[in-house]
Amino acid sequence: MKKNRILMVTTIFSEEAFGGAERLSLDYATKLSDEIDLTILTTTSLSYLTWEPVLNPGEEKKENMNILRFDVKKKRNLRSFNRYYTSLLKKKEVRESDFQKFIELQGPFVPELIEYIKNHHSEYDVILFIGYLYYPIVLGLPFCKNKSVCVLTLHDEPPAYFPIYKELFTDEIFYSFNTPEELDLFEKIFHFTPEKYRIIGTAVEIPDEYLIPYEPKPFPYLLYVGRVDEGKGVYRLIEFFRKWKKQFPSDFKLIIAGGGERIESDEEIESLGFISEKDKFSWMSSAFVLVNPSPMESFSITIMESWLMGVPVLVNSESDTMRNHCIRSNGGLYYQSQESFFRTMEFMISNKQKRKKMGENGKRYVTSNYSSSRIKKLLLDLIDEMAGENRV
Repeated sequence: MKKNRILMVTTIFSEEAFGGAERLSLDYATKLSDEIDLTILTTTSLSYLTWEPVLNPGEEKKENMNILRFDVKKKRNLRSFNRYYTSLLKKKEVRESDFQKFIELQGPFVPELIEYIKNHHSEYDVILFIGYLYYPIVLGLPFCKNKSVCVLTLHDEPPAYFPIYKELFTDEIFYSFNTPEELDLFEKIFHFTPEKYRIIGTAVEIPDEYLIPYEPKPFPYLLYVGRVDEGKGVYRLIEFFRKWKKQFPSDFKLIIAGGGERIESDEEIESLGFISEKDKFSWMSSAFVLVNPSPMESFSITIMESWLMGVPVLVNSESDTMRNHCIRSNGGLYYQSQESFFRTMEFMISNKQKRKKMGENGKRYVTSNYSSSRIKKLLLDLIDEMAGENRV
């Protein structure tokens, strides 16, 4: 039987990448590549901050995948982009050309990738777009809406409300959401419920090679794993943690692991930078709690991994997705202010058995809802349905 031909469009595709959408792209590609004829359309970059070309352009064959990488023609100057973006938010009247400039400055600017979609989309049964914000999606999607599945990884952020996205995301597209909360957010922003959608998420499993006994660390600590930048709430977490330590002195530390902006280590904060998967799970294994301070998450793989390690989580309640993960699983707590951060920490310190139970509850939640076999079946069912309508 002929395999379905699928084209996946994603801004970054590499095992070296360290973001939620990048992880999701890899996960979906790995799950699907044995069952379908899969081509990945992506860039030569590893950083969404600069889009600097790092990898070789051209074609690469890897584990039943055909990867086509296109050079980014303009690196992103983050300072210039932020200045333009801020001016755009302040404008009372914004022209279409302003939004077009925003998309180009934001990047990744890969016109050759768009040409490939324009010239070859008819050769594929389904086009799978990962993300919503960036140039390849905004410029590529209009050529093939009726055979596209958009995995938006949507966040409640100002650009999502720009008219250019309301014009782009219409009801002829098939949508895949990570959580019910992401669907709710879509309805809030775009003012309609899609006719065609699924709630799938991404598989979260820890490879056996990392499920080993680790040497416990000699001090208690909170752990953050992820990109280090203002938008992820990291600096607010640091502020809350320092004030908590000042009011309630202890030997607790805050461990920060991840790429992005550099944070200096001191007696209270230990900044590890980018770390290996093995080191990540080593730090997770004996963490007092994993903290995700981001106000905007469409899924959060790191809290799922923490639960699989039996470690409870503490999340920013501004993220509906993470807050409701905690409520559905009873696997963690959430805070919205300095005072509630203090209270949740006091509760976890004073209730050792309940904290342990939260970790166990979280593990059960992940294995029930986000196993590889379940996610793979949901994806293949979606693709079979779409391909049946668009077979080439």
